[in-house]
Amino acid sequence: IDIGNMYGAGGRALDLLKKYPGRFESMHVKDEIKAKDKGEMNDNYESTILGKGLLPVKEIVDLAKKNGGTTEFIIEQESYQGKTPLQSCKEDLAMMKKWGF
Repeated sequence: IDIGNMYGAGGRALDLLKKYPGRFESMHVKDEIKAKDKGEMNDNYESTILGKGLLPVKEIVDLAKKNGGTTEFIIEQESYQGKTPLQSCKEDLAMMKKWGF
């Protein structure tokens, strides 16, 4: 399940995790903000540092760990808002660790 890409298309990860428990072995963990242009997927959104965007990412990963069947959490980010990819990766990883992952 890719929680960021589904957001721009109208999907909500929390809804799917609740409706289909135990079915999501891996998760692409991504937060989204409104894009200044068309966005990464032409959906007017782009990825950002975890916890800084529109998605309830902590709630999503907690539910996925608890009853989603999720064992693999893959941090994903394609837009960096003026930071380097490495800076963004460090911040994303720090947030996941703060959340207990």
